[in-house]
Amino acid sequence: MDGLHDEGTWHTVGQRAAVLAGAVTRFSTPGRGGIRRRRSAFSLTGEVLFSQLATPPPPLPRVALRDEDGTVQVYVPKLV
Repeated sequence: MDGLHDEGTWHTVGQRAAVLAGAVTRFSTPGRGGIRRRRSAFSLTGEVLFSQLATPPPPLPRVALRDEDGTVQVYVPKLV
């Protein structure tokens, strides 16, 4: 499991050639709270810049990233 302690999964989010070094690349993963964050904006470090929600969401979590033979993947922990 690449040193990660839970039973999450790796999800492909793009190809290395399409992801520019240092560039922001939007992606989504199954089963995550994208709807709740839809009316919010975040900084490159994941901090909330603004939110139109009654209760602002928490900062975005850091994600583990890997390159598997040109395929960029992020690690999504198992939902508890």
